[in-house]
Amino acid sequence: MQTSDKFSAVTLILTTSIIQWHSIQFWMEAAESIGFLWSIAIEAAAVWLWWHKKTALAFIASSLLMAGPLYSLSAPVYEGKQSEVALASSHQQQIDLSRASITALKQSLASYQQNSLSRVGWATRIDETRNALQAETANLKLLINAGPKLKQTPMPWLVIAIEVLGLAVLLLTQVLTIQALRGISVKSKQPETAEDSRHDYSELAHALSSRLSDTLSAEGLSQAEWARCNGVSTKSVSMLINHQKRSEAGKECISKNELSGIRNALG
Repeated sequence: MQTSDKFSAVTLILTTSIIQWHSIQFWMEAAESIGFLWSIAIEAAAVWLWWHKKTALAFIASSLLMAGPLYSLSAPVYEGKQSEVALASSHQQQIDLSRASITALKQSLASYQQNSLSRVGWATRIDETRNALQAETANLKLLINAGPKLKQTPMPWLVIAIEVLGLAVLLLTQVLTIQALRGISVKSKQPETAEDSRHDYSELAHALSSRLSDTLSAEGLSQAEWARCNGVSTKSVSMLINHQKRSEAGKECISKNELSGIRNALG
């Protein structure tokens, strides 16, 4: 397997693992104990359909497969934003109530102070109201100061959009990787054509012709002597030595069986 083929296989494993990590979480919540099998089965169906070019069904299976991860990733963001909105609304209501209470206390204090001008016995009530007003004013300041500390997630829909794009990239990568691996598999299963066979034969004949010439020179043997020593025909040796010339001239060349015999003899 070539490096690019290995990389394609690793990429398929990585994308499948990431998608399954989120998909299993969704299906475990939806189908409980058999959620794991649901997720794996849908993934396997999608891969099989893409591999066999069942595009329409494969798209449906992949869409169903991606629904789980999309929900698992986007739901916490949406729920978190809703919680923040509810918390901010509750905080604002507390501020409004505190301000209304302060207004009412101020009105009561003014009324008590006005009454105390004409009658006695209002001092205690005035003091209690003044203390309550001070406490409520301090509480309002605390509420206002706590406002900036409330967590606010900016643009939650942007976060969800980024997650959707990420899942789309993973799915597209998975589909393209499956197609690439399928192409490799189909190519490896294709039978050898006559042209391929002739090309391989020609290359082997040229290589053995050169080796045989070098061997004869090194051992100081004639073609006939080498042929007798190795149990091959002298004609075959001669045809191989002159393979290039005979091939260019369109003459008969050494057969594959004889070529194989000489290759075995050369070792």
